[in-house]
Amino acid sequence: MAKKQGGMNTKVEGANAKNAAAKASKDAAKAAAAAAAKSAEWSKGADARGDRRRQEEVRKRAEAEAKKVEKQKLLALEEHALDEDKHVIRKQKKAVKEPSAFAAGPSGGKLTQADMAALREAEEARTAAKPGRKAIKFDNNFQANKNRNQDEGSEARSLDTALDLLTLRKDYPGLKLSQYKQKLSELWRRSPDNSLN
Repeated sequence: MAKKQGGMNTKVEGANAKNAAAKASKDAAKAAAAAAAKSAEWSKGADARGDRRRQEEVRKRAEAEAKKVEKQKLLALEEHALDEDKHVIRKQKKAVKEPSAFAAGPSGGKLTQADMAALREAEEARTAAKPGRKAIKFDNNFQANKNRNQDEGSEARSLDTALDLLTLRKDYPGLKLSQYKQKLSELWRRSPDNSLN
């Protein structure tokens, strides 16, 4: 039998269409899986940073809560100790007299180190605990201000020394702080007081 002219086998056409549809769906599934894997990989980095941030926030909150609880415990202990020793504090308040003229320093101005030491000793002697009683100890060991200008107490006794105190600012009035520091460094390097000279 001879072939039909121009016609295709319908069964072959159906099978080819079915195979093409199956291949297209497989390719689409592979592409979707690859895209999902790629997006999961990209989002993993962002999630890791987000997780780290969340964990850091949780840790900070826990630390803040622990500090708050510790502070409340210390406050409760302090209140308890003060409640027990209220009568001692009342007696100390009654014993406090008007501050003497010496308290402001002999010159009526700033307190010197010796004045502060004398006041501290007088306070300790006044509040010395009686035997058998519990004394409240306050930490009065304040550190001296290390940033205080050492030349505060120095006075210019002559015209030359008065001028020397202000020469750098007058010689260079418009300099920035870093530039003043640089000038001071240069002056120190040239100074006869410098031990390296």
